[in-house]
Order: sequence, then structure tokens, then C-alpha cells
Amino acid sequence: MSVPDLAEPVAHAWRAFERAARVPSRVSPAVPILFFGDVGAYSRSPVRLVTVGLNPSLEEFPRRRPFERFPLASTVTATDQDRYIRALSAYFRSNPYHSWFRNFEPLLTGASSNFYPGWACTEIALGTPVLAIGEGRVIRADWDYKDLTVELYWEMEARGFAGPDDLDTFRGRQVWVDHGGGIVARYAHLNGIAEGIAEGTSVVAGDVLGYIGESGTPGALRQPGSEIHLHFELRV
Repeated sequence: MSVPDLAEPVAHAWRAFERAARVPSRVSPAVPILFFGDVGAYSRSPVRLVTVGLNPSLEEFPRRRPFERFPLASTVTATDQDRYIRALSAYFRSNPYHSWFRNFEPLLTGASSNFYPGWACTEIALGTPVLAIGEGRVIRADWDYKDLTVELYWEMEARGFAGPDDLDTFRGRQVWVDHGGGIVARYAHLNGIAEGIAEGTSVVAGDVLGYIGESGTPGALRQPGSEIHLHFELRV
């Protein structure tokens, strides 16, 4: 396999990953994840995202065998670009986490993104309005959301975070918008939902759906204010 020159994003990834070591929720041992499996699509993409913090997660780097999903990464360092890229490229040929990715694994590269203050992409403050990306209909709005508690977190950890709703719990307060054609946008970790947004509400691009927060993030239990960001998913 020919490994493209991705020195700049790889360097950014490792720097962000190392800075995230101060966040209690960052898993260790682990490596930063630039993409899942398709290095060609990633290298051609005009938008590249660095994901750290809660990702890598305990699902990508399980406690008992941290590198079973990325076996080539067990001895990788920030200076070993070739081996690092090969490790990420082998993900779907190794042992991917199917319970999470289900049937849309080939679409993962570039399909979701995170924005952390000062770490990647753009500055985001608590309460920043979250805008709809396009026309659609709201199919979920968590007005009755209950905050993640320490007790609930330990319950989930005791079962290995394998409960059917555990991943959804970590997304916190959410709004989902159906854009038709099988495309659903998810906006997660919200601090609140905008007035007038409810299941069945029609929205257009630019409508305020909610506000940036850190709901559902374990790091916020230990250090409130440390996990403020938007988690956005586009599901196809």
C-alpha cells in the first residue's frame, strides 16, 4: 500500500492528542484517530478533522486488549507516520466496533465531526447557537433530558459500556433532523434546545436548534466546563 504524505494532519493529530492527556476522559493507551480505514478518501478530502477527547474511546481501545482494533498501532509513536497511517487503514480488516458503526462503515470518513475550544477547527463557547444545516423535519428533541450522573456512569462502566443505550447516553441532550432521502443530522451534547423546536417541527438552513454544551460527557462530571463542544453526526 502506498502511504500518502499526510505529515501535517498527522502532526496536528498527535499534538492535539498529547494536549488532551490532561482531560480525564481521554483513554490511554491509545492513538489519535484521523480516519477509519480509507486513507485514499481521507487524503483527497478538502476538509480534515482531528478527533480527540472522548475519542479515541473505550470502544476503539478496549481495556483488556487496547490495540485489538488497531494492532499495528501498539508501538506507534508520533514520528512514525508510515506505520501510523497503515494502522488506521487496516481498521475494517482487523476488528471494528460493529455495534456502533453498523452498516455505514464505508461512509465514516468525513461523516462526523467534533469541535473543541482551542483544539481543532474553531472556537466554541457555552451557549453558542447551533444552526440547522438544511431543510428538514425534527424527529427528536430531548426536552425531558436528565443529566448524566456519577452513579449512572459507574453503572454503565460495570457492564463494560455495553448497554443498548450507553452510547446514546454519552451523546447527552440531542436534536435530530430528518433531511429526507435517508439522511439524518444529529446535534449532541447540547446545553439546551431552542424554543419552538420539537418533534415534527419543520426547519430550514440557519434555524436555531439548540445551544452548545457538554451534556452526557464523563469529563464534565469531573471538571465542569472541560468538555464544551458540539458533536455533529450526519447519518446516511
